[in-house]
Amino acid sequence: FAFDAPWELAALLGDHAAAAIDGEARLLPAFWAWRLDAEDSRGWAPHRDHPEREVDARGAPTSLSLWVPLTDATPDNGCIHVVPAHWDPQYLNPKATPEVLFLQSIRALPAAAGSVLGWTSKLLHWGAMADAHAPPRISISFEYQAAAAPLYDGVHYPLGYLPSATERRTLIARQWERYQHMHESPAERAGALAAVVDALLPP
Repeated sequence: FAFDAPWELAALLGDHAAAAIDGEARLLPAFWAWRLDAEDSRGWAPHRDHPEREVDARGAPTSLSLWVPLTDATPDNGCIHVVPAHWDPQYLNPKATPEVLFLQSIRALPAAAGSVLGWTSKLLHWGAMADAHAPPRISISFEYQAAAAPLYDGVHYPLGYLPSATERRTLIARQWERYQHMHESPAERAGALAAVVDALLPP
């Protein structure tokens, strides 16, 4: 996220976001990237991004995530798994838990590099465990919201947003704080990240 390419990708995904939202979309300050490349490495555990956010009677969400595999994502290297909304009794519950009620409802979503997967903020989903000898699963994701909806993260950005170097430093730091609990990241990794950011985006 220190470079232009992820932000250019976020802009290219804007049409998908607008189609899913069925209206004008805005980019949220919520993004992450993953690399699964070792035995027992895995994506995030089953979770819902924001179960309290609404979908309308047609299923159009007020916010969603768009996830792009940069390498092929397969069942062997930890592709995304979901519980489809129509098999999820908790889907519309704003206080839904991440519990999988019916194991038979789980669906794997293999995806070729460059595909676009998207889901509403309510969908129960996770990244699976990677096999030891599988090729790496590298992916990136962004969140979007309907322009007409209330601000969800205190700020949103127009599609095509290209942050300055200072803004990138701030946003990267914000994501680390926001998501580190998902990885239980030790302090030394935070130090390593800070060193890389300082090298790429000198303060």
